[in-house]
Amino acid sequence: MRPHRARFLIGPLLLAALLPFAVVLPPVAPSNGAVAAAVAVDPALDQSQARIAPGRLIVKFRAGAAPDAVERAVALEAVEDVQATRVSGARALTVPPGQEHAIAARLRANPDVEYAEPDYVAHRTAAVPGDPFYAAAQLDLPKVGVSAAWDVTLGSASVTVGVLDQGISTQHPDLIGQWTYAGGATPGNHVLLSSPLSEGCSVPIVPEDDGWLDTLSGAGFPHGAHVSGTIAANSTIVGGPAVGIAGMAPGVRVVPIKVLDCQGSGYFSDIAAGISFAASRGIRVVNMSLSGLVPSGCPPFLQQAIDNATAAGTLVVAAVGNSGSSAVEFPAGCANVLGVGATTLEDGVPAFSQRNGTVDIVAPGVGITSTYRAGNGDYGYAMSSGTSMASPHVAACAALIYSAKPGIQPAAVQQHLFSTAVDLGLVGRDDTFGYGRLSCGAAVQQAVATAAASPSPITNANCSDFATWSQAQAFFIAQGGPAADPHGLDTNHNGIACESLPGAPGNTATATALAQTTPTATPGQSATPTSPAQPGSPTATMTVTSTPTVTPTPSNTAPPAPTATIPPGAERFEDNSSAITYSAGWTQVLDAAASAGHYRRSAQPGSTASFSFTGSGGSVLWAAERGPGAGRADISLDGAFIGTVDLYAPQVEPGFVTAFPAAPNHHTLRVTVRGDANPAATGADVSVDYFDVVDVVGGRGFAIRRDINVVLEGVVASWLPGSAQSGYYLARVSAAGTALLPGGGMALPATATTYADFTLAADGIYCYSLLPLAGAPAAPIGNSDLLCGMRGTRSGLAPGGLSVRLDQSSRATLNWSVPIIAGGAPPSFALIVLGPEPEVIPMPPGSVQASHETGGAARCYAVLTMAGSTTIGVSDVVCAIPGLAHL
Repeated sequence: MRPHRARFLIGPLLLAALLPFAVVLPPVAPSNGAVAAAVAVDPALDQSQARIAPGRLIVKFRAGAAPDAVERAVALEAVEDVQATRVSGARALTVPPGQEHAIAARLRANPDVEYAEPDYVAHRTAAVPGDPFYAAAQLDLPKVGVSAAWDVTLGSASVTVGVLDQGISTQHPDLIGQWTYAGGATPGNHVLLSSPLSEGCSVPIVPEDDGWLDTLSGAGFPHGAHVSGTIAANSTIVGGPAVGIAGMAPGVRVVPIKVLDCQGSGYFSDIAAGISFAASRGIRVVNMSLSGLVPSGCPPFLQQAIDNATAAGTLVVAAVGNSGSSAVEFPAGCANVLGVGATTLEDGVPAFSQRNGTVDIVAPGVGITSTYRAGNGDYGYAMSSGTSMASPHVAACAALIYSAKPGIQPAAVQQHLFSTAVDLGLVGRDDTFGYGRLSCGAAVQQAVATAAASPSPITNANCSDFATWSQAQAFFIAQGGPAADPHGLDTNHNGIACESLPGAPGNTATATALAQTTPTATPGQSATPTSPAQPGSPTATMTVTSTPTVTPTPSNTAPPAPTATIPPGAERFEDNSSAITYSAGWTQVLDAAASAGHYRRSAQPGSTASFSFTGSGGSVLWAAERGPGAGRADISLDGAFIGTVDLYAPQVEPGFVTAFPAAPNHHTLRVTVRGDANPAATGADVSVDYFDVVDVVGGRGFAIRRDINVVLEGVVASWLPGSAQSGYYLARVSAAGTALLPGGGMALPATATTYADFTLAADGIYCYSLLPLAGAPAAPIGNSDLLCGMRGTRSGLAPGGLSVRLDQSSRATLNWSVPIIAGGAPPSFALIVLGPEPEVIPMPPGSVQASHETGGAARCYAVLTMAGSTTIGVSDVVCAIPGLAHL
């Protein structure tokens, strides 16, 4: 990628334009005529991909087809079973999983077949909680894709989660009916705290969370109640009242096990006893949002309790700690414990989360709204941060997996969680993000798919059991892919099974097979070269007629230079790359309009082109030749069907066809020739010109925030990660001049996703833009949106942590946090838009997000906390200047 000068021009005129907004905002009541801004929740999980029923086709043979012809067609495809369906005249055929599209394509080419299509899986419409705080204050749940998990299960009351903590607020309106005592145990059996360690605490006779008793002084916090609400608070989606929040697994039940005193301290021996109690009572998941340092490592008595629980089928989950260091804390540091770190809603890592080998997975842990009890005894809701808040997200997801797949063992639950996590930071597991950020919907759906898949006839598979690499790779993916590989098919751990088989990427036999598909020379036609022509070699041009043909044209010149421009940050794989594996039926065509002067094509139904690559969070692009003789192709990624692409066009159009997201992992994109075409087409050709793997440049989603937990005057910037950059500068512009942070000529590392600036001077306005770097010497390759903040406006019961982002558009997105609610109605807010004509926009009660169209002009924003029509708090001011991003 070639570095270029970032388009980043900010000067005194821009700052002067913002200065009139730097005023102390007086109390103001919202106008009755104002229009409320939309509250937007961005789902974390893409649910657009169709899900096929493994190994199942629906086929209808044409009327009049001879019975022996039907049976021949079935036998030819090695179908294992045939059964009638309730679809008139159609039959359900059982085929090898992973081969659905290829077999359907071959059957469609049979003149006796009317249609052949995979069967698909439908789910009930996703449940949307009607709980007042769900849409506004629980952005952590959509972030982990919980609605896709709810499509499968809301949780089973027979699945219990043991919360080893301070206890639970048994009478909280959102927790009544959501907790239970373990079978055969008395209330007192659930209090395993030997004695309080903190002054003023006592040992209750029931596992009631007594942390609320000292919240007025700030020394206490109902920690167990907050954790329990994240896991299993009641919700309208399970028939509960619309009183507050929704738990991640509202159908399961929490078992409170008190091992901490009213200020959150306890003994490791009591924690070990709590784990043993949970396992002995059939509790499936244990959550421990607690940690401590032990110089000698995991205490033997604690490790023994964990090992016994794991053997009994109980998954043990623990927070990794909040000291923000690499120090190992326990029990997360013990073996057989799933350690959970914290992330922000922007997928950054907060400063407090531990970074070490105990981090297995991360989940949202900043600004988490859950159940609370105030010092005056009122029940309500509060926002809190910590790995303690992240851990229950994972425990709740594990409970949903146990609900969806009874009998599953802890190791398999962990595997589903790890293999579906959104990989952040370095590719693969790392000490900051573990295997990645929790993706609960994907984990639950993977567990169900594994349970529903037809049992494989191969129990001790090895590569000699498969005739082709495609069969081996399909089986490999069905068994869990590179994250599982129970049969050891991926010997060098690169995501490709059985590389010794013909058809595997880079295999010698593959190259030989490809050469054999090249047409031999016949009278009147020269052989088509299978590699780029060298100077003096014949080249060919493409002539499109009613039947496409290859017409050789002698030439003494090299093929023309590629006509397609390679996108910045992209790696191109031409049609003759060893990363692309072709089945039989493909031929290479020389064409000056193709990227490298040649492309591959096939019209044989069921023939495939499989591209194996490693994604980095960007995308993979497929280029082909559209035209009058082009047909349709089915596209799948890692064995999952994506969609059907029609390549027909009235004129020949070589180049880009479509693109797909490519998460950081090893992938296989497969193009399968269907053998059918648009009615206007004269043929059914499918072609491959090239694939591009495009890296993503970090800096998208750039946002700035005034953190409510920061006493110093500071601004926290955050952004989404990328892989095309070598580092970053954060440019800060103020009346004092421009500074490149972190300063001293140093750049932020390529893996950075946040930076906190506490070097503010007396100036009242600060503007920021992120500059990704690349090249040697490092130079900017673009710049993010320009965002600004102002000092000196916060007062009263202010909404905290006001942030703004533009997402390289003209629409500003604002987020803020809610002050602690001690019962009663949730607070209301109003958004002030400062511009040529200031406006006040009332927000729905409890809202913590809004969007506003800037119209392409600079706009500044503040949020008011309202009690009726009276302003009781004013936030900081943030500003957005659209139109300057270049990423």
